[in-house]
Amino acid sequence: MKYRALVWIALLIAASLWSAWQLNAGAIAIDADYLAFVDSGENAASGLQATHRLLTEDNRRALFVVGHDNHDTARQQARDFIASLKALPQTAAINSPVADSDDRGERLLKHYAAHGGGLLSRADRRKLENGQARPIYERALAEIYAPAAMTTGAGLRADPFRLLPAFLRQLQERSAGFDRAIKHNGRSHVPISVRLDEVTTAQRHDWAAAVTAAIDRVHDADAATQILHTGPLFFARAEENRARQEVRRIALLSTAGIVLLALAVFLSWLPVAGLLITIGGGLLAGLTAAVTLMDTIHVIALVFGSSLIGISVDYAFHYFAVHDRLGDGYGNRRLRRILPGLTLGLLTSLIGFAALAVTPAALLTQIAVFSAFGLAGAYLTVVCLLPLLPERGPAPWLHDNPGLMQLVHRHRRLFQRNSARYALLAVWFIGLIALPWWLQPDDDVRVLGYSEAQLVSNSETIQAITGQGGRADFLLIEAADTQTALQLEETIRERLTPLIERGQLGGLIAIADFIPSLQRQRDNRQLVAEKLHAPYADELAAAIGNPVTPPDTDELLRPDRQTLALWPQLDTLLVAQQPGTHLVRLQGMDDADAVDAALADLAGAQRINPVAVVNNALAGYRVWAYVALLLLLAGAAVLLVSRYGRRHGLLTLLAPASGVLLALLATPLLGVTHNFFTTMALFLVFAIGADYAIFLRESHADAFIEQTYLAVLLSLASSLLTFGLLASSRIPLVHDLGLVIVVGLTAAWLCATLSLAAHPDDKEHNPS
Repeated sequence: MKYRALVWIALLIAASLWSAWQLNAGAIAIDADYLAFVDSGENAASGLQATHRLLTEDNRRALFVVGHDNHDTARQQARDFIASLKALPQTAAINSPVADSDDRGERLLKHYAAHGGGLLSRADRRKLENGQARPIYERALAEIYAPAAMTTGAGLRADPFRLLPAFLRQLQERSAGFDRAIKHNGRSHVPISVRLDEVTTAQRHDWAAAVTAAIDRVHDADAATQILHTGPLFFARAEENRARQEVRRIALLSTAGIVLLALAVFLSWLPVAGLLITIGGGLLAGLTAAVTLMDTIHVIALVFGSSLIGISVDYAFHYFAVHDRLGDGYGNRRLRRILPGLTLGLLTSLIGFAALAVTPAALLTQIAVFSAFGLAGAYLTVVCLLPLLPERGPAPWLHDNPGLMQLVHRHRRLFQRNSARYALLAVWFIGLIALPWWLQPDDDVRVLGYSEAQLVSNSETIQAITGQGGRADFLLIEAADTQTALQLEETIRERLTPLIERGQLGGLIAIADFIPSLQRQRDNRQLVAEKLHAPYADELAAAIGNPVTPPDTDELLRPDRQTLALWPQLDTLLVAQQPGTHLVRLQGMDDADAVDAALADLAGAQRINPVAVVNNALAGYRVWAYVALLLLLAGAAVLLVSRYGRRHGLLTLLAPASGVLLALLATPLLGVTHNFFTTMALFLVFAIGADYAIFLRESHADAFIEQTYLAVLLSLASSLLTFGLLASSRIPLVHDLGLVIVVGLTAAWLCATLSLAAHPDDKEHNPS
């Protein structure tokens, strides 16, 4: 036994060193982003890949509005705030009417000027199509002879009718919508759009913290200045801070509660040390498996894995509560007494994790790997290390208490009646019939997290001022090649423009707005030649004293790397390795049905709601979790029947299965949202409930039944303490998980005592 313990201690030390080295080396990334729910792999559908790409970009963006009663003060405060944003190393680009543009305007003009008159604003194109070229000619004369005109001879030769400036002004307006200061409710507001570098989640949160501190300093210095901010990274930081506070509170209270419970029951620190050693061994085993087998692990996998490893508390309580009065002082006989139950409980849990591991969802595989190795580590810690501790059983006031024994016997006699079992079967019958219509799943990811009221208010105000924010729907364009995709985008612009003019759509951003298709450029040049140059070239030449010639038709603008680099936001509208697949951003969409109707007969364009995509992914995970639960029930039935026979094996299975069923039935009554996460909580209900039933079944007919009852009661008490605290959380997801587990475990414990109560005519199996 000592050799076995030394080997396990050496393995734990090696595991801790390996895990620490891997974590410090950055070999595994901790992912806290909900985008992990969206499959972005090569085999994923294009809609999923596009959603992942767009949401990833949105997570790198932030919107600000600097407001003041005085227009000049608002602009100056915005400049100062932009300076503080530029000082942060993660800041990549800033777009604002008061931001320093360096030579951006000159670079845009120089690059686009090389492509002649094939670039027309929508307004100029309409005028030419309608035979209204005269206003364009007169505008050109006015700009050329304006006192502040910066027109050069080369510029006049390349663009004599001043078509390019109108096109570039249109691009500025469509690029982000942050091209001017805005008057709203009598105040001047300066919008600021910020894009971050490709940074980690932790670096985004650090940036958000630094920006929040800068905003607080501005507010402290000038109460009349208001800076509003919004963006996914601010919401994520708020949720993380709330989660950390909740975790600290729950961890502190639950740990203190379990320690006090163990001290009250055992009157010794040795069992407390044993509990902590067991939990630590399980956590270390799970973490080692994660850093060895995975490149990235989601924080949800860590949370679920850590919670499931809480079963190790049951293992330790069962070991210490079963006190062998004839023991040899080191717990060997005690271990032999409980080992069959521990092993069977572990195998039952591992079946469920094996079922999760074969699902196609990476998140479920992570949960399965972390939890399975963690439970195995806790089991081996109990088997290898706890027998080395000096034997400590329950305090005399418990194990020598005749009142407790009477309570146990009365409890067993209460559930001996067949009427109670028939009542349970009736619940099963009615529950299975009612479950499909009684349970209404809701996989909306928006109801899971904690939304800070101030951030929600900021977001709504910014949307009202700028028209930015709101729904992040987009169009997925799938065409044979890039030019076909650009032509499709131009058609979409034509169809959706009436909706924009009526206020049903705030706007859209498409690659074709910045880089028209080659066909559109050729059409534009022909239109300019026929409608503008032919009737007005000589007249303009006489007015300016220079010859006016049509532009070179060979020099067309193409979506090359140089052009795309001028507009960083265009990169997010391209789907990697798919030249004909583009995205079109929809802004301020108030009427989704109107958009769908306008594009109904347009092949190759599909409107996608990213929230719906994430929700559908979660719904798919939930279905796979159902399948894994069924596989868990089937596998557990095989194990238990092979151990106890058909009748008693199925009765043992009835307890955890009843806990799962009753937790599901109670979900609507408790106001709990049934989704993927609450479905995953049922795995924990089954695993812990199966331990209750197996431990009681193993000691059903021997002299240690009272001690086993005590162990199960202690396990239940510790679980109710921990998960009851989860149910007190203000985070909806955490609250729902805690409530489901509390109800399920309570039901599993009651059903375990009911299904395993001795009947006078039963011939019980004695595992010894």
